[in-house]
Amino acid sequence: MSLARLFFASGLLMAGLLHAAPITYTAYSAYADVNCSYDLSTTNDGLSDPAAHLSASSASGGCATSVNAQVTETADALDFSIATTTAHGPDMWTLGSGSAFLQMTMTQDMVLTASGAMDASASAQYLIYNGGVYDYTVGQYLYNSVQISGNTPGEHFDLGGNGGDTHATDPWGNHEQLLAPASVTLLAGHNYGMWGAIWNQTLAGDVPTWNIYNPGSGSAVSTWDYHLEAVNPTPAVPEPGSLALLGLGLAGLLLGANRFRLGALGARSRGNVG
Repeated sequence: MSLARLFFASGLLMAGLLHAAPITYTAYSAYADVNCSYDLSTTNDGLSDPAAHLSASSASGGCATSVNAQVTETADALDFSIATTTAHGPDMWTLGSGSAFLQMTMTQDMVLTASGAMDASASAQYLIYNGGVYDYTVGQYLYNSVQISGNTPGEHFDLGGNGGDTHATDPWGNHEQLLAPASVTLLAGHNYGMWGAIWNQTLAGDVPTWNIYNPGSGSAVSTWDYHLEAVNPTPAVPEPGSLALLGLGLAGLLLGANRFRLGALGARSRGNVG
């Protein structure tokens, strides 16, 4: 066996033993809330194992909310996807809200990109569409897109984009924020939280400066996707048992190469004697 083939075979064996270190998850939850005529219904599903798909739903009167969240992980990438549907009823004061949240500690540097959109029904309604990423280690937002609509039929939002008719603080203290860089680097050893949320509500009466009176029903559908890609992924150090297997494998390859070489020399020697 040539030296080049030996190194190639040993490289394949090493590749099978090494893999990227997994990300540590500390929280993963989906939350749904509805309120029709002050009849509150709430569900909150949470798991520490991200392998499972999470969903939450609530319904009360003419209101309904559902949230579906999923984490998909490969060796060097991760996707956190959220889909939310909210519908408020025909009452004078109704709302539906839903959100999903993921908290994790990075084991390697990763670049995050975010995308998503929201579409509402033709009826005018009060809407908040929010997605964000927070670094708990240093205490700051890295991404925070808050888009608000007060009275626009058939509203559409793109995550991190412009839109909405409420560019100032609303009567409840919420205001639009568009901290939405094209990408964010998440650092190894830092603890992060990321989320997607929607608030869908009918307002009763004429709210000052808003001029909304909408007793009709309305719905909104939202999606979020946070994609994390490893930066220069570094394989984890193999365990001692894996190193032992690697040593045995290399020893076997060397022994096979020596036998092949000795056999070839023996055949050549017998040919010379003949």
